[in-house]
Formats: sequence, C-alpha cells, structure tokens
Amino acid sequence: RMLWRTTATVRTVAFTPHDGGAYVAAGTSDGLVRFGAILGANNATAAPTKIDAHRGAAVLDIAFHPRGALLATLGADGYVRCWNTEEKQLPLLWEVRVPGATRPSSSNDDDDDDDDDDDD
Repeated sequence: RMLWRTTATVRTVAFTPHDGGAYVAAGTSDGLVRFGAILGANNATAAPTKIDAHRGAAVLDIAFHPRGALLATLGADGYVRCWNTEEKQLPLLWEVRVPGATRPSSSNDDDDDDDDDDDD
C-alpha cells in the first residue's frame, strides 16, 4: 500500500519496529517529514502524518529512537528537532541549533567572484 505521494525529492528515510509493526518516516527537499505506520502496527489504519519539520529547508537526515517513540530530524536550516511519535500530530518536543549544519552549497554557487582578478 502507498503511504503518500510527493513531488519533492526524498532525501532520507528511516524505519523502526514498533508495537508489533513498524513505522517509516521520510524527509524531503521541501522541509516536510512524512510519517506512517506499516506492517501491522496498532495504528496502521490511521492516515499518515505530514509535518513541516524545517519550514521549507530540506530535511537532511532522520532517525528513530530505538523504541520508536521519538523521531529526530536534521534540516538544512541548521536545526535538529525531536518529535513525539506517540501522538497523532507528532508534536515538537525540543529543537537545538547545530553550528555548521546548514544548507549545502551547490557547485553553481559563486561565493568568490574575486578568483579571476588576475588581470596583468
């Protein structure tokens, strides 16, 4: 069964056993995290949840706590956020800014326009 559709690029996926089934979460380039129960989990009939985890900044990585009750996300906005998977809307529990965890620059970025100043 399909949990969700997206036109954004899926950048990271995490999977964890939980309550006799399993949870899956996917982070996308548009800052959204999609979360759902699969494989016979107690709430497998519930609709998958979608949260704007990083307010439009790409989700770079996600990970479940070993017991499945928490989901951590790292976004290109430089924040790590922790979500409660035990509640339907995945409420935010805490967030912390991580120095250096920012949007990766593309190879087309021209930060140094001075590189070609070798006019003799």
